[in-house]
Amino acid sequence: MPSEHWPVGAVDYVKTHREVFRDKNMFNQYTWGGYLMEVLPEHKVFVDGRTDFYGEPLIREFDDTAALRTNWPAALEKISRGLDV
Repeated sequence: MPSEHWPVGAVDYVKTHREVFRDKNMFNQYTWGGYLMEVLPEHKVFVDGRTDFYGEPLIREFDDTAALRTNWPAALEKISRGLDV
């Protein structure tokens, strides 16, 4: 994967420091979700390209959280505790 399009360095870092990231969920770029699911299957992504699977409410929450609009701290807190958003 070309590192200019995908978070290859970040994935390498997570893999190198597994003890730090064990059992952690991710808040990720929408376009990176599928890639991250493939290379880090032990980590739950927030969202990927399957918008029909996630539904409109979660996609809106992702968009609001990514843009630091309404209630983004609560969404990130749920992720850090391993809860479904």
